[in-house]
Amino acid sequence: EPKILSGENGESGPALDKGRLTLEHAHIVEPTRELTADYLDYDFRTGAGEVTNAKGQAGIYYFSADKLHLHGPQTLSGENVWVTTCDRAHPHYKIRLSEL
Repeated sequence: EPKILSGENGESGPALDKGRLTLEHAHIVEPTRELTADYLDYDFRTGAGEVTNAKGQAGIYYFSADKLHLHGPQTLSGENVWVTTCDRAHPHYKIRLSEL
């Protein structure tokens, strides 16, 4: 069950339109994307944040990363990342990167 750690100014609910969202055990589903993570910290104003133990899907791509560093809306870096287009639970193939 997702647990909201904090919203902006210590609010108890999601701060989706107020600037920053911090979650433990995050699970976000959109029509063409899905993300699960142990921890997510995201600033909606800057598009910057961090995601720990991320796994998900975006379009035809499936991915996993120990850590993702979001530097803005279109830029990220990561540690121990893999990407594949194989949709199986245990992909037949994937590209692995120790740093992205």
